[in-house]
Order: sequence, then structure tokens, then C-alpha cells
Amino acid sequence: MLFRHSGIYILAKFIPGLMAFAALSFYTHLLSPDEYGVYTLIFTGTVFLHNVIFNWLPAGTLRYWSNQEFSKIQFLSTLSMSYLRITLVLSVITILGIVYYWGRPQVSWILNSFFLLIALALFTMTQNLYSAKIEPSKYAFLTISYSICALLFGVIFAYMGFGATGVISGIAIGTFIPAIVVFKNTWLPFKKTSYSKQLIKRLLTYGLPLAAAALVEE
Repeated sequence: MLFRHSGIYILAKFIPGLMAFAALSFYTHLLSPDEYGVYTLIFTGTVFLHNVIFNWLPAGTLRYWSNQEFSKIQFLSTLSMSYLRITLVLSVITILGIVYYWGRPQVSWILNSFFLLIALALFTMTQNLYSAKIEPSKYAFLTISYSICALLFGVIFAYMGFGATGVISGIAIGTFIPAIVVFKNTWLPFKKTSYSKQLIKRLLTYGLPLAAAALVEE
């Protein structure tokens, strides 16, 4: 069992690494230097925002899931409600940013960054939940599907001439697809009434220092 699980996790790391290498080759070929610079700026900026704003949720899941102090429905409900509330706040900020920059290229940057951010957050939460539950097959399926879909759509949009923002849109779509495929069986059994304030305090206590560390490191 140990060797089987290890093999699955190795595969789940190897294939995305291969896709990342392929992406570098495709994007440097399909995008101009200026477009590649914009793509890198948006992508790295979005990953940074994810690490600061959302990453405490999946990090806390890895820390507390196995404690069995909270029921499955409490954990899923707390994670889901927290994700939705943060997304709502980000939606308002995104709309304000779009209004402020209306008519300028920054509008497209902000919109694509928002979609990639919430897609990445949902994907990472699901990925870490499978890791915490020790479900390597689901973890591998999610991770490998993401790496393939993100590369596929990113390359297609770049080839069609949509430039840097097109690549970001493609990556966002490719990130959403595997997360949505497993969404029903993974997240739908949540209830608003099962939201646990005690659990959210635990997640914040554990995860906020990690978010602060990410902020300082960047």
C-alpha cells in the first residue's frame, strides 16, 4: 500500500512538472516578449494573492482534518462558507477595480486575475482535502487533469492570438474544470448551519502566520 501510494503521488508530481516545462516552451514561442512579461506578472501576482488570502484554508485542512475533532460536514461546511465569503468580498473589490480602470488594459488584467484566483483557491482546497483524507488516486486525478487542461487551454488561447490575458483565461478554465468535475461529490454535502466558528478560529490561528510569511517572503 505504501509503495502504491508513493507511486501515485510521484506520478502526480512528475506529469505536472512535465506540463510546466512544456508550457514554458509553448508560451515563449507563442507570446511576444512584452506579452510574456504581462503573463508572468499576472500569474505570479495571482499566485501571491492566493497564498496570502486563501492558502490558510487548505493549510489548515492538512493540519486539522485527521484530528477528527470536527465532523466531516462541519469541516466541509466551514471551508465552503469561508471560500464563498472571501470570493464575495473579492468580487466587490474586482468590480471597483474594473470601474476605476474602465477603458484601460488593466480591466482585462484584473478580471482574469480574479477568475484565476478563485479557480486556484477551489482547486487547492480540493487537492489538499484529498491529501488530508489520504485519497491518492483522487489527488492524482485532480492534479494531473489540472496540469493538462491548464496547458491545453492556455496554448489554444495563445495560438488564437488572445495574448497574455488569453493564456491566463485558459489556465483559469483548465484549473476550474477538474475542480468542478469532482465538486458535487466533494463539496456539495455542506450546510450553512454546520459552519463552525471554533474550527474557523483554529484554521485562522494556524494559517494566518503562514499567510504573513508568504507576504514577507514575497
